Amino acid sequence: MGLGDLAGMLRGLQQAQAELERVKAALETAEVEGASGDGTVVARDNGRGELLAIKIDPRVVDRAAVAALESLVCEAARQATEKSRALVQQELAKTMSALGLPNVPGLMGLMGGS
Repeated sequence: MGLGDLAGMLRGLQQAQAELERVKAALETAEVEGASGDGTVVARDNGRGELLAIKIDPRVVDRAAVAALESLVCEAARQATEKSRALVQQELAKTMSALGLPNVPGLMGLMGGS
């Protein structure tokens, strides 16, 4: 491998790192929602898999139904987290493909994701 090949490879890696940082920044502003109970409970996550908000329809709040409400909240939060992780994987795969690089399993962890 010549110096020119090595320099080109380094430029490609720098470009890939810059593109991954751009995607990471974009994912930080992305939001996804999960819902349960026919939309009576909605959870919202960001692109880092962090729970941002829970919205509960007041019609489902009944002291006798607290256990059911807790279950609905957990399910909505799980859905939002799954969608957030899927969004990150999708964006990473697109970025890697656009850069002509293979999608590397576990890359999300290297970027500080879950």
